[in-house]
Amino acid sequence: MLSGIAAELWPGTDRIDRVRFVELWVRYCDAELSPTLVSVPFLRQFLRRSERWEEVHALENARPDMFGLGHGTRVLRGGEVDMTEAELLALPIHLTRKEVRTYSYPAVFYKDVRSNLAHEYKLSDEASSHFATRLKANVSYVNRHDPDEAELSRRLIHFHVDWLADVARSIAANVAELVETYKQLPRPNDWWLDG
Repeated sequence: MLSGIAAELWPGTDRIDRVRFVELWVRYCDAELSPTLVSVPFLRQFLRRSERWEEVHALENARPDMFGLGHGTRVLRGGEVDMTEAELLALPIHLTRKEVRTYSYPAVFYKDVRSNLAHEYKLSDEASSHFATRLKANVSYVNRHDPDEAELSRRLIHFHVDWLADVARSIAANVAELVETYKQLPRPNDWWLDG
């Protein structure tokens, strides 16, 4: 549904599906749903794979008791572990705005859920079909044993369906008038996802 709305607002087939999907989510989802939080576990995994250890430690220090020895099996919920772009950019981590936004909820959802389901009929290896907790959450992280990882485990993201429904309802309500009047929006000079 969200891909269809994004295509109505910004038509075209020139490889803009991802950026317009994320643009729709960022522009039209109500802020109280925290739609653009950045996945700290995913960003941490990226930094670890890149061997950027000082930045890994800075990120872990910003979220103590969430990572490392003794915390590998802790159930993480988005509201507890994930951060805003501004919080991340204030840390001593040398990332561009574009790199940070790659790990935002809409970008991760597009890559690991929406796109994979549409093209491969399954979630990506980074996403989980089941939640890690029944507690209220926008996302939660499932622990997965992975012998290729230094910690022998990694986090998979699960987008809770009730939160996704709230996101979709919010976006639909906020763009209803545009869609009903067949209003197409001019393409941004810079898509949000591009920084």
